[in-house]
Amino acid sequence: MDSFVDCIRDVEREIRELKRVLRTRWAGPMADEQRRHMFLRKKATELYVTVAFARGRLHVQKAPRGLSPGSDWDAKAWAALIAERTTLAHESALVPKSEELVAS
Repeated sequence: MDSFVDCIRDVEREIRELKRVLRTRWAGPMADEQRRHMFLRKKATELYVTVAFARGRLHVQKAPRGLSPGSDWDAKAWAALIAERTTLAHESALVPKSEELVAS
């Protein structure tokens, strides 16, 4: 759980840095920064969902935007899906690659 909290802190720090840049007068194209900001927001939400789910809570309780009105959406099932996907991705990032094991 601590590694998730550390990851959340890193993502939040990067979001703050990007927002600082995006709030200034733009001297050129900022599409890459905007895309990175949206990616980080989604990643942060997924991490929040995972930590909340691990604690028996729900971070997102309303259906995400873009779902058709009246569609059957279950917050607990959605949180479980996001938590599983995020945990698997996070664990694979923490496992050292075989080349790293040989080098040490």
